[in-house]
Amino acid sequence: MNCLQSKKRIGLTYFLKTQGYELKRISGNNFWYIAKYRNERHASLKVNIVQNTFTDFGGDGKSGNLIDLAILVWGCTVKEALARLSSLDLATPVSFSFPKQNTFSAFTISKIQLIQNRALLDYLAIRSIPLNVAQDFCQEIYYSVNGKSYFTIGIENDSKGWEHRNKYFKGCLGTKDITFIPGNSCLSVFEGLFDFLSGLVLWPELKANSILILNSVSQLSKAVEKIRRISAEKIECYLDGDNAGQKTFAQLREHFPAEDKSGLYTTAKCKDLNEYLCKRIENGINNAF
Repeated sequence: MNCLQSKKRIGLTYFLKTQGYELKRISGNNFWYIAKYRNERHASLKVNIVQNTFTDFGGDGKSGNLIDLAILVWGCTVKEALARLSSLDLATPVSFSFPKQNTFSAFTISKIQLIQNRALLDYLAIRSIPLNVAQDFCQEIYYSVNGKSYFTIGIENDSKGWEHRNKYFKGCLGTKDITFIPGNSCLSVFEGLFDFLSGLVLWPELKANSILILNSVSQLSKAVEKIRRISAEKIECYLDGDNAGQKTFAQLREHFPAEDKSGLYTTAKCKDLNEYLCKRIENGINNAF
């Protein structure tokens, strides 16, 4: 079986089911799974059942077709993936169906207000984020999915969706996008919401800068387009110190004279800004430097 045949004959949802991947939620044409090939607790692997493609929002933003996904799941080469896929599609239908879409209702936001829920306040405290810092940019959101109600901390993105998280879940209500907050001619780039909030705690003067939160490294192309449209004289990147973060910085550096600020926390053996902030608080260090 060649690449073209495999991509036409096997649905990604069927492939994931054969590998023991459990469907966690459905949003429109998008099916969400926990990426078991990477240690994670929240579903960040999205499969579009119409296009038969995937995007891994929790890793380094990889996306593609069945071959690309098989390589990720099995950790193998293209040749090996094709050989193993050949044994899957022969005795199974081309398509694979989950329960009808109407059994999975869309989310509904019932209330947006200032952050005051005790559980969310405790979560902010665990992440070493003062309430006044969070309230300047975030809201407390109440929403429901499939008849179940939830509350979370959210920040609006550029598509009017809500990037949100609480102690148990991280996701997006609505369309996934970057979050841009205009400021002065210095642009500070962060990978996620809590990195951004941590940066403000460590260096309050960053609040005057223009801010760009990727909300996922998979949104890099949108970030590049946004940066091209603004007149930033200086670009400072506070991205994660892991491979995904460094790869994202390298890609940004191909387009702009960006400065890598991750050394501020990776030298302290911290992966990201929030880990660095929490470590300093634990050690009783309240100043940024």
